[in-house]
Amino acid sequence: MNEWSLNIYKNFDDELETVWKELEHKCHHYYIFQCYDWLFHWQQTIGYKDFLNPLIITVSHRDSVVALYPFALRRFMGAKILEFMGGEQSDYNAPIIADDYLSTKNMLTIWHIVKVVLPAHHIKLFLHILNIVKSPFFRIDISFYSSIFCWQSECIKSLRMHYVISF
Repeated sequence: MNEWSLNIYKNFDDELETVWKELEHKCHHYYIFQCYDWLFHWQQTIGYKDFLNPLIITVSHRDSVVALYPFALRRFMGAKILEFMGGEQSDYNAPIIADDYLSTKNMLTIWHIVKVVLPAHHIKLFLHILNIVKSPFFRIDISFYSSIFCWQSECIKSLRMHYVISF
């Protein structure tokens, strides 16, 4: 029996709201920009206008949701871009991971499960990941980005954007 499972949500609905808010109660380290209420309103007012389609992934362990990745997909000049919801209006972006699952081993397991179900995309655009040392998602940065090339273009630096390109 597989102890890990996941769900993918492409819309905000009552089930997602319940699952998300229950996970918020299991976490003590998330930012306002990861909260259901903030991202729901952001998506309604900005996300849809900018053609961002929600791709929210929840990971469960033994039937309990332990992680949520608030991703979105969009197309730009023919490229499919995977990014965190929240855009330029968010100070920080990261998944929400239950406090009991913040070990490197658990976070690697969770990330590997999520990577398998990500739809085909050309670019991972992760903006506003400023607090790398404190963010539990990026404690394993070197481990799960070993197969990903990171770079910052000179023309992008002025915009303070960080692009992660998958090959």
